[in-house]
Amino acid sequence: MKLMIVKLHSCGVNYQNDYISDCLEKNYELTNNFDEADTIVMLGGCCCSDENIYATLMQINYILSKKRENAITYLTGCITRGFKNVEEFKKLENNIKDNIDFVIEHYNPNELLKLINSQSQKSENFDTTKGYGICEYNKLQANIYLQNGCTHNCSFCKSNYLKCELMDMPIEKVKRFIDEMDEEKVKYVQLRGLNLSQYGLGLYKEHKLIELCEYIEGKDNIKHVELGGLAISDAIRLNFAGRLKYLKKVDLINSSLESGSDRLLRLMNKGFTMEEFWDFYNKINSIDKKKFYLSIISGFPTETKDDILETIKVLKQVRPKLVNINTFLDSVYTPAHELEQLSEEEINEHTKIYTRSLRRNFIRHMVNLGK
Repeated sequence: MKLMIVKLHSCGVNYQNDYISDCLEKNYELTNNFDEADTIVMLGGCCCSDENIYATLMQINYILSKKRENAITYLTGCITRGFKNVEEFKKLENNIKDNIDFVIEHYNPNELLKLINSQSQKSENFDTTKGYGICEYNKLQANIYLQNGCTHNCSFCKSNYLKCELMDMPIEKVKRFIDEMDEEKVKYVQLRGLNLSQYGLGLYKEHKLIELCEYIEGKDNIKHVELGGLAISDAIRLNFAGRLKYLKKVDLINSSLESGSDRLLRLMNKGFTMEEFWDFYNKINSIDKKKFYLSIISGFPTETKDDILETIKVLKQVRPKLVNINTFLDSVYTPAHELEQLSEEEINEHTKIYTRSLRRNFIRHMVNLGK
């Protein structure tokens, strides 16, 4: 069986792309020729904006038009999550289901591998244990994708029109991975999720992140833990800082601040104020200093120079290890669309102000298009 892997227009949220392609490349004969492909696997499929959705659909339609008549097609990625109450997208969703043989939900990459394995009558030992999650590690570091979904509705987020159900890797399974890593003397562990603060809510109806971090703290060989995707509003509400401040191994927190302006935080529906952020920040750093990766949005509707200065002031005080500057991308299906939009020129100007200021203050940063 010859297999073709197609990576659709995508972003870092579709982190399972590399995991799936690596597994397939190790076990199957690959081809880039539509005339030779018995199986076509489409990975990714961005839904961050209306424009990205249509770009993804155009790619899919092109692939379907070029494939052999009897070739089997698989699709996974954000576009498989399903849409909420948007009739136009419901029709697109039905069209995908009618024309693709297997549509595998975004959070279940191992089920995709299992189906392909079954089709080819191979006996590869893919991990198809019930429950969400991926674990990848080597001698140096480990990445555990243990959570997906979010119950919040930030005014700019695709969760307003895309289903983002909570999914968790079972905590006992995570702990088994942690035990293996510790035995292998892996020193750096990254815990990742779309909203890591809500780990446990989908499977157990209770928050499990701190329990897991405390479990890792007791390991001899794991020295550093990064929390990737920690939602500040949940961390504040649940007083995570009260326990995380004692955990020396949790030394890097990757989170989305979005703005240092209380006015914009309210418009974004972020669920916290800057006073609450500083209380959380000071408390979590009261024993050992934690490092931060922070994301901000440049050009959010109605953003002014004063808002920019407030955000820069916060970044200069925190001095994150990295600042991700995400330029705002509008969608007609989000509440932020109803606000007064900035022009493309204004967004670019705001981005330049951020980058110049961070550069002058020797704060590492990168610009990402669209959020």
